[in-house]
Amino acid sequence: MSKVIWRICEATFAESAFSGEGASIVGGRWNSKGKRMVYTAEHLSLAILELFVHLNIPTVERDFFVAIKAEIPDNLDVEYMNIDRLPSDWYLSSSKSSLQAVGDEWMDSTRTPILAVPSAIVPQEFNYLINPLHPQFE
Repeated sequence: MSKVIWRICEATFAESAFSGEGASIVGGRWNSKGKRMVYTAEHLSLAILELFVHLNIPTVERDFFVAIKAEIPDNLDVEYMNIDRLPSDWYLSSSKSSLQAVGDEWMDSTRTPILAVPSAIVPQEFNYLINPLHPQFE
């Protein structure tokens, strides 16, 4: 049975939502600038929460963002990041560079097309990072 994941993005970028271009331009918690990565979550509510904690705008028009449902096919390997392998302060913004190194190493290794990482907001839930340049990614 496939795994459902969710991605939230601005409606104007829906066509390229899985290209990793935005994360490549600005960098993120799990990737450095210049590295393409697609950030998704295992629940729509977590995807929304992850988005809103990073917004710095008072109101958003109703149709500004779109929620995109995707599925991870059973035949794709997913690597799960064990919280014990992360620095003790991994959930703080100050540890961003060490997490970028972890994400960059995973992408460069091409071990799997998907890396499941704990949410810094709800560590009991996972965000699924996608390497759009992995040979198995379509």
